[in-house]
Amino acid sequence: MNRYTFHIVTSVVTLLIPVVGVIYGYWDQHRPRLGPVGDGHIAGPSPIQWMVLGCAFLTGILNLALAIHRYRSYRNQASPENREGPLSLPDEE
Repeated sequence: MNRYTFHIVTSVVTLLIPVVGVIYGYWDQHRPRLGPVGDGHIAGPSPIQWMVLGCAFLTGILNLALAIHRYRSYRNQASPENREGPLSLPDEE
């Protein structure tokens, strides 16, 4: 795996972490509780927690766009049509 593919994979993981956090929070918020712990108000995520999850998701989106752009430019640069080595012949006119 080259560094461009690794960059794309880590970007996707960065996108999935906030989604998993929201799903886990929703599940934990709605699971039944017994005893004095379960007799209170169900508290949702605070605005600070939403900001952290939103910023992490936005970072993943921007990082994924950058990773795809870098991979495409690397792939175009490494293609045989763009490569001119010492054995390439000049174009005849």
